[in-house]
Amino acid sequence: GPYDAKFRAWVNDNDDSIVAVTGNVEKVISENAFTLAGEGDSEDLLVVGADKVSGLQAGSAVTVTGTVHKAFNLPGVEDDIHVDFEDDNVLQGFDRDPYVEAAQVDTTAPATTP
Repeated sequence: GPYDAKFRAWVNDNDDSIVAVTGNVEKVISENAFTLAGEGDSEDLLVVGADKVSGLQAGSAVTVTGTVHKAFNLPGVEDDIHVDFEDDNVLQGFDRDPYVEAAQVDTTAPATTP
């Protein structure tokens, strides 16, 4: 479903669950990390993955399929997905925040009705 405040609250009781979450890219951190824009008062959601995703831009509509975790820990995530994030300082700001470990990122925008 969509990334919103309900999803963020749901994460606390559903750590390690498989999800498919939709949203718009807020910020591209690297080819292995980006954030989904939060709606309303929701904070942005960090998405990381072992596979590089090229061509992402802020504002891109995406569907992310993967495993949701309730607490980001940079060294642990780097070990789990075997990626050395070059800009650790940016990712440190997400420490202990919910995140999604992406298995697949679909950049095909959903169909819209005029």
